[in-house]
Amino acid sequence: EAQLISAVWEFLVLLGLSDLVLEINHIGEEECQRVYQEALGDYLNGKKYELCDACNEHTKKRPLNVFRCQNLDCQAVLSEAPTVLDYLDEKNHKHFTNILEALDELNIPYQLNPLYSGPEGHSRTNFTIKYKSKAQTLTLGEGGYHDRYMQQLCGKNFCSFGFTGSLRAVYKLLSEAKTIVAKETGSEVFLVPLGELASKKALRLFRDLIAQRILVYDHFGN
Repeated sequence: EAQLISAVWEFLVLLGLSDLVLEINHIGEEECQRVYQEALGDYLNGKKYELCDACNEHTKKRPLNVFRCQNLDCQAVLSEAPTVLDYLDEKNHKHFTNILEALDELNIPYQLNPLYSGPEGHSRTNFTIKYKSKAQTLTLGEGGYHDRYMQQLCGKNFCSFGFTGSLRAVYKLLSEAKTIVAKETGSEVFLVPLGELASKKALRLFRDLIAQRILVYDHFGN
């Protein structure tokens, strides 16, 4: 997860984009989500006259979708809502802590946003990358686990963590900044860490090599 987030972040930074913000949250696995959404639904039902029609519909089906509403009144209601981090079990809490520690190791700045949730079908770690300036806020993409989709497609719960971004949004920002992107191909270093501790340290090494414009190919898997 940290490697994928790092890859997307570094890709955008190397394109010359600044004013980027990484927001991250953990919404747990299916059981954690079920318990949390019951509590969130109870809270939102008591505020239904302060919510928009779309959010009241979400409350009946997937309360987590309310977090995706841009209505200022709905956002005000959510500011006092229970947070999903309080409903994570030990396994999911440890998992999220490991991800944040890996991002710290990579020196990737992030904002913990307990009121952020990815689209339906996402689970566990959810993150979004936005461009924020005084003039505009633009979402460049969102990432998270897609285990539920894999379960539906394959009949098995394969681990699947991905990112969906908008090249159109990136192109818009690059055009506004009149940025010309140079093309690089090939690799100079093949990085193969041995063991869990080495993998964590290799994440930092990977980033440092890329920062020095050394082209790296890695193998962090088993």
